[in-house]
Amino acid sequence: MKRFLLGLALTLSFVSFGQNGANEVLTPPTNNSPYILVDTLFTLADASAGETDIYIHFSNPTADDITAVQFRLFYDNTSFSDIEVLWGPTATPVTDKYGSYFKNLDYVNVIAAYTGNSATFDWADGAMFKVKLTHSAVYDGVVDSMAVLGSTTYNNLATTSNGLDVTLEMENYGGNFQMDTLEFPIIVRNADGTPAQGVWFTSQKRLKPQGTWSTIGID
Repeated sequence: MKRFLLGLALTLSFVSFGQNGANEVLTPPTNNSPYILVDTLFTLADASAGETDIYIHFSNPTADDITAVQFRLFYDNTSFSDIEVLWGPTATPVTDKYGSYFKNLDYVNVIAAYTGNSATFDWADGAMFKVKLTHSAVYDGVVDSMAVLGSTTYNNLATTSNGLDVTLEMENYGGNFQMDTLEFPIIVRNADGTPAQGVWFTSQKRLKPQGTWSTIGID
């Protein structure tokens, strides 16, 4: 199913998971090729939010101007029921552009191209794509990592300003997901309201869809 990339102009109040790489500039491992980069760690949104947004980065350390890219990403299609690819903050200001994506099974193919007349245009380094991952009915906060390699192969390519197709390298620094940190203060008091000293306790956690508890710690 092919979708078109959309530019969004929204005023948002971000919580800790809202950024997920939006304002970072990731460094590629070599200077020999343009890169699509997946960050080390993403923070999952709460189940009630319905979706988790992450950002995929582009970097071009070469001397060539890059005007187009095509690549494939793999994702956890059990925890996420849908995936959308939108323009990220570094690409949104570009007025002359075309983008589309095609999703199938556990992967999404992305195409982005500059369509203007500038002979010196080069996609800016940084968060070029925003990826919206819709939580599935079995979403429980335990999610497989984003991946650049999977069961199918794809010809990841970048195009220079003179129309030459070159290899677009894919670098995954981890792509792992974590749940947002929750802190619960534990205060133990005596019957008269004074602090109780030397009280031992055990804390446990349980994911919502599961029926078993696991120990967090003993103090």
